[in-house]
Amino acid sequence: MELINFGVMHNYKNRFKNFIKVGQNDVKIKKELVDESTMKYFGITITNPQSIDGISYSKGFYTIPLADGEAYTFSQINQLEDIGDKKFNATASVYTASSGWTGDCHADPKTFEKDPEGPTLSYKIKAVISKDDKGKYTLLEYVR
Repeated sequence: MELINFGVMHNYKNRFKNFIKVGQNDVKIKKELVDESTMKYFGITITNPQSIDGISYSKGFYTIPLADGEAYTFSQINQLEDIGDKKFNATASVYTASSGWTGDCHADPKTFEKDPEGPTLSYKIKAVISKDDKGKYTLLEYVR
């Protein structure tokens, strides 16, 4: 489910031109375009396309509502540990701020507490990442 969410939302935020408008309030994207994103970043495609919370799936398309003023979500790596064999363990914190927040997502999280519109910690993740000989990183495991 996280893979579907990533693939659809990555395209929504970075390749909106891939979406087709459906009615007044929705847009849809071909499964193949979502698979291109998951293959690029994770080395896998979605083998069981399905509807998830906020994203519906039907006849080869993922459909989502057009959003305006959506929350701003980002993550910061807390720790990155080389575990050998070109693999790394990572821990990260995922933050959410209002759509109007204009702060620095790279700032020390302690500064977020001083801003009433600032980000709040949404959840933490653990991940395993590999690095190939060309410098490409692939996410192997992602646990919330």
